[in-house]
Amino acid sequence: MLAQQGDQPLCHHAAAMVEANHPGRQARNRDIGSPRFPSRTAFTNRGILGNPGYNGGLMNPQTGAKDLPDIADIAGPELLPDFWESMGLFAVGLLVLAAVVGLAIFLYVRHTRKKQSLESPLQIVRRRLDELERDAADLPPNEFSVGVSDALKDYLSKRYGDPVRFETGEEFLYRLNQAQANALPMSVREEVGNFLSVSEEIKYGRPPDAEARKLPLLAQAREIIRAEAAARSAPNPSARKAPAR
Repeated sequence: MLAQQGDQPLCHHAAAMVEANHPGRQARNRDIGSPRFPSRTAFTNRGILGNPGYNGGLMNPQTGAKDLPDIADIAGPELLPDFWESMGLFAVGLLVLAAVVGLAIFLYVRHTRKKQSLESPLQIVRRRLDELERDAADLPPNEFSVGVSDALKDYLSKRYGDPVRFETGEEFLYRLNQAQANALPMSVREEVGNFLSVSEEIKYGRPPDAEARKLPLLAQAREIIRAEAAARSAPNPSARKAPAR
């Protein structure tokens, strides 16, 4: 019995030696340590593809749980603005721009009208004639003639309330020859008639020398204004008091 019990360790030791020396066992031991089949420890430490944070889902020997993979931030897709939202913003921008431009035009027109309203009729007609003289080289004869004629007619209508502004030269001369009511001073009536005749000849007749007659027509209008201002500023003989006896 003792011999049998003492032989059991020897038998187990002999079996282990035989198993270790078996050719297949030796081949497996060689493969486990080779680069083709790394050991479990090396596999766990290096991870897959050189990523230490991932061990292929193997159990963590310290915690007994699987290691979680690294979580990388993923940027979401950029959302393009909605089409109607863009159109709405564009329309609002246009409305704001139109409002600013309209306000600027309104303020400019109001300022210009206010400035003109402070001018006297004499200042207005002189300014208009000066503007026509500056643009004389660029204006055709008929357009220049209309501008000078309208400036003078507007002045006389505002100053005396005479309907010459709405009459042709022929109508004015007819009214003058018929001795009808005429608010213009006697000293300028004939000159105004001559001016209107020359103006309409340039405007409608289109004579060959129309270009050369533009500046003389302008000078004639200025002479009428000068004579009218002098006649208006002269004392009225009828207003003089009779000498005391």
